[in-house]
Amino acid sequence: MKLRLRRAFRTTVILLTLFGLGCAGHKESPPPAVKPVPPRVLAAEKVVDRLHVAMAEIMKSGPELGYEGREALLMQVSLEVYDFPAMASLSYGPTWSDLTVEQQAMWIEIYTQFHVSSEAEVRNVYRGQTYRMLGYREVPDGHVLIETQLDYPGRSVDFFTNYLLRLSDGQWRIIDIFSPPSVSEVAMRRAEYRTVLEKSGYSGLVDDMEKRMKGRK
Repeated sequence: MKLRLRRAFRTTVILLTLFGLGCAGHKESPPPAVKPVPPRVLAAEKVVDRLHVAMAEIMKSGPELGYEGREALLMQVSLEVYDFPAMASLSYGPTWSDLTVEQQAMWIEIYTQFHVSSEAEVRNVYRGQTYRMLGYREVPDGHVLIETQLDYPGRSVDFFTNYLLRLSDGQWRIIDIFSPPSVSEVAMRRAEYRTVLEKSGYSGLVDDMEKRMKGRK
């Protein structure tokens, strides 16, 4: 019994000695260098942050502002951060080029109003939610994808939203929203509009959009 204990003790001492020598000889590798965020990405992040700050402020005063007040403020910031002509044309689909200049202008206006009215309807109250930047991806054609998260206090489910931005006339603007990250708003709208276009054409789609907006006021 004593012999076994002595052997076990000796083994433990040897292991501890070897471990100590190993630790003494081990040099910690320096931490990997942090890759600097490209200036173009920082500029795109500022656009998304501008939108998030504005939405939070509007929601904090949501009930007092009322629908029309929220809509007016959201329109102001949305025109700064979104590339609505690009979103409207992409959402309309492949027959966009068949429209007259006047029809295109009208559609861009209606699309813009529809987007803002949708936001005004849902951004009506503040529940302590906070927006966080998670990261970014540089994608083909010079676009930048900004990844964000919306945290609600006391909720275990997180909401993730990605924004696709491109440089237009020297200004980074949002051209698509992915919320959840696997769903493109532009693609979703295009599928929705295609159904109406096939059934009722351009005029039918315009009428449908206007009716839906009136129902929100």
